[in-house]
Amino acid sequence: MAADNYKTEDHLTPHGWVRGTESNFGRIIGKEVPRPEDAVLTTKYSDYQRSGWSKSEISWEVIWRSPDISDLELQALFELFGEKPK
Repeated sequence: MAADNYKTEDHLTPHGWVRGTESNFGRIIGKEVPRPEDAVLTTKYSDYQRSGWSKSEISWEVIWRSPDISDLELQALFELFGEKPK
């Protein structure tokens, strides 16, 4: 049985990164947070630990990108707010 299975979504908007829904073992922590209407990118961070003695397996991936944003516009937002949420 896994010791930890934490996931969170983050959304990049023209105003910066916005924390999305967080979950642990598939159960939402707090409340479900919908993607903001002005989001241009959504990422998922995952921290999975197989057991209390194993090392965490951490991953980060883009799970959605607005078709309305160009690579140049996205790069400008990354320069302002970073490529990953803090």
